[in-house]
Amino acid sequence: MLALVVARRFTREEADVALLANDPLRLGNHARDVADLSGRRDIQVIGEAVDPNDTVSLQHAMVYIISALGTPTVHVYNAARWHQMPLLQTTPAEFTAESGVNVVCARCTACS
Repeated sequence: MLALVVARRFTREEADVALLANDPLRLGNHARDVADLSGRRDIQVIGEAVDPNDTVSLQHAMVYIISALGTPTVHVYNAARWHQMPLLQTTPAEFTAESGVNVVCARCTACS
């Protein structure tokens, strides 16, 4: 997963890292792995579960990140949903879910 490689690289550069994802169990495991692989106890790695289609959920996550780590200086956006089918074959629900991850989430986190 590209996001984890990038997160590990930031910890090697002595940066604290916040990971956002919609699966709390995997997120917790990934945050622990990134922290453990950094080999440093002075680096903070936190994880926050969010619904990428819910602006309120994203805003709460950003408030938590800022309170825990301070204002982010770098934002790496690596969320995406992918279906291997032509756009016109997607259902309205699939289109909405993909748009939320690809557009709503990016805008909300960038504006925070």
